[in-house]
Amino acid sequence: MPKQHTQNTKDKIRQSLLGHSVSKNIRLKISQKLKGHKNSPEAIEKIRESTIKMWQNPNIKALIISKLKGHPNYNLTVSEETKKKISESARGRIKSEGTRLKLSEAHKGNKSRFWKGGISEINERIRRSVEYKLWRESVYKRDNWTCQKCKEKGGKLVADHIKSFAEYPELRFELSNGRTLCVDCHKQTENYGIKNVRLIGNKAKKVV
Repeated sequence: MPKQHTQNTKDKIRQSLLGHSVSKNIRLKISQKLKGHKNSPEAIEKIRESTIKMWQNPNIKALIISKLKGHPNYNLTVSEETKKKISESARGRIKSEGTRLKLSEAHKGNKSRFWKGGISEINERIRRSVEYKLWRESVYKRDNWTCQKCKEKGGKLVADHIKSFAEYPELRFELSNGRTLCVDCHKQTENYGIKNVRLIGNKAKKVV
């Protein structure tokens, strides 16, 4: 069984390797060996955790920054071409529910770049949340993407709240309180548009 290094030893190894340059030939060999290799979700999680731990160590963080300061690419602005490549590489990548919820928490309220001092509508904020999107996706999946009134499958669908979104806030994310409807059938419900205007906090808010 291979010897397990202590955390202190691992930190020393990392520090000794900082600034160490690998030759182009060795980098090419490593690249060819790893081509097509994909890390397991467990391995990715371990790498993520070890990276977070490394940056939480003030000594290692200070050492990395000091090594980078003399580098020609330090503080380099990312070009539009690089941004486009990053965007294309991430396209189609499916994030897990856990990851989506964590990202949602990290950008809620005044942490969001869209924050305007709390003046946005309550209804609008909830509908932009990941929790609401996951609820809607679950409703569609359970109903097999089929309108529960006219039985038409596919097309433009709406995840409708059977009991009003405004009057039953405790049921907003209950799967049993949702149903899949096509746009036309949704317009015929009691909760649609102007038929369901409610006064919330002395302001009229349109809810579905």
